[in-house]
Amino acid sequence: MGLEFGEDGNLYYADNQYFTDKDYKSRIVRVNIDPETGEALSLEPVVENIKLANAVRCRGNAVYFTDTFFDLPDKNLGGIYRVPFSAFKNGPAKVLKKEEYEKDAYCIGVTSCTPNHRGDNAATDGMCFDKAGNIYTGNFGDGHFYIMKLGADGKYGAPETLVKDTKLLPCVDGVNYYEKENWVFIADSERNAVLYWDITNQKLEMLWINDDTDGADGLLDQPCECIVWDGKLIISNFDLSFPGLKNKENDKFHTLSVINLP
Repeated sequence: MGLEFGEDGNLYYADNQYFTDKDYKSRIVRVNIDPETGEALSLEPVVENIKLANAVRCRGNAVYFTDTFFDLPDKNLGGIYRVPFSAFKNGPAKVLKKEEYEKDAYCIGVTSCTPNHRGDNAATDGMCFDKAGNIYTGNFGDGHFYIMKLGADGKYGAPETLVKDTKLLPCVDGVNYYEKENWVFIADSERNAVLYWDITNQKLEMLWINDDTDGADGLLDQPCECIVWDGKLIISNFDLSFPGLKNKENDKFHTLSVINLP
């Protein structure tokens, strides 16, 4: 799922195995990179015991990730985790079972999903940092969009609501910060759309939306993640149909979409 280079020069990615085995088989894996040649040398798991490993970010010698399903009775919870590189210096770090999430030092935030018209109860999905170090995240199932503010003590506060309105934002998949405009881009998988949260003006805006398509023409086909690169927004399309999404079929084409930014 998510992937990002860390400050140590290595690549970290979410090995999500939830769709075939829900018994804590997902993990965060590190691709060790040769600092001189840039070549990949080896793979090793660095965080284990995850349910659904999803977004991955690296900041300040730590890897952050989201776990979308806690699978606790009568609760639709997901979480944001922070694991310092030092925790897996001598082998993989292990997060606690979800029944003990409140005791887990690695779990820094929890979100709750209210199933909407799709009946989807997937919680914490995408995640990113702004230039001040605040975390933005949201639920895939109901589009609840949050901020976790970084305190003066270096710790994060509980998730605070920025948007909770399924008519404005029914689904939050990947999110990514755009420093030039001080925006957070949001991939809305339900509507084949990309929106952005204007941090300066505290306002949600639509960037692009289109009807169902196979993506061959460059249009969005269930967008799941987006990143700014060289003046363009590059969007990966998941193209795996779930109930209630505009995307109705899994197509022969598997595509990236590109939007030129002003």
